[in-house]
Amino acid sequence: MSFEPASPISIITCEKCQGAGCRQCSNHGIYALQDNQTIVFNLPDFIDLKARRFLKKLLIIKRVILIFITLSLIIITWSIFF
Repeated sequence: MSFEPASPISIITCEKCQGAGCRQCSNHGIYALQDNQTIVFNLPDFIDLKARRFLKKLLIIKRVILIFITLSLIIITWSIFF
């Protein structure tokens, strides 16, 4: 059985750091408001946002390189045989 609060909780992401944590938001990044009361929660230790962002950028770079190589091979093959 779950209980719902009487008033809704709105989750807010810090506009300055976009959830990464900064001095303005006391390194929380994401917090909630309920009836003008701030509710602060931390992300679990196993979630490293900086590493995830780096790996996401690396994945995008890998995909762009793979698409470029594939298109190059298609163009080269097309020019040789046709």
